[in-house]
Amino acid sequence: MNQLLILFLFVGVFTKGVAQTTYKMANAKVYACKGKLTDSEGNKQSAKKYANNENLIFTVCVKGASTINIKFNGPFCTESLSDYLRVYKGNDTNGTLLRTYTGTINNPIAINAGDSCVTFYFHSDANIVCDGWDLNWEAKITSVPQPKFSAIADPSCNSNKIRVFLDQKFNCDSVKAANFKLSGALSTIISNVTAINCDSKNESNTFDVSFVSGLNKSGNYVLNFNSSFKDACDSIWMINAKLNFKITDCPINLVLKTNKTILCKGSCAVLT
Repeated sequence: MNQLLILFLFVGVFTKGVAQTTYKMANAKVYACKGKLTDSEGNKQSAKKYANNENLIFTVCVKGASTINIKFNGPFCTESLSDYLRVYKGNDTNGTLLRTYTGTINNPIAINAGDSCVTFYFHSDANIVCDGWDLNWEAKITSVPQPKFSAIADPSCNSNKIRVFLDQKFNCDSVKAANFKLSGALSTIISNVTAINCDSKNESNTFDVSFVSGLNKSGNYVLNFNSSFKDACDSIWMINAKLNFKITDCPINLVLKTNKTILCKGSCAVLT
């Protein structure tokens, strides 16, 4: 019978720059780690100004982000009170209202959204228009969910394979025998790793880890897993996880010696 004992994890991170895209205010949802958002510039009579009668919702969501920082690149200008930009925490306008911008603001206050999503809502009426705004957002991913082995198929004596379940998905082609190492009561080489039920993105959280020879000795074993993955902001996180398990149903081979040359039924002897 196999017993899951403990999981240890080490996480490291390497970061690199992420390209930035410019978006115009529109009814849209994007998942970019960083970007620039301007007003719609949809006014046909006056270039670079927003249009009348706009009601637009623009949402940014970045998986794993602890916050999204918003900073304006210059003055903000709309018709005071009648036209305004509202910024909400979360993935829709039902979230907490963080700030409303309206009128002429020379130095608009920056925002720390404190969430993995932020939503912009802009309204304009049928009258005066202005130059709008130009802002940047950048998400911050400061940690990643720690992957865990949630279960493994119970290996019995002479098993040459263990099915491992992780609580996160990995690319099916990126997890290989070199990512695993087995040690313990019997040391054997990992011969192959096979991904199970890969999805449309070629990802899976289930892998069969095969050994060169069967585990034919009871005792404690340690399965080490080393891998890496790229987060939504293109940072590379290094992972090392360790899974302890037991095999208890292998026969125990004993060599017994007695203090007598001949044993008869009913007689006593010392076994060592």
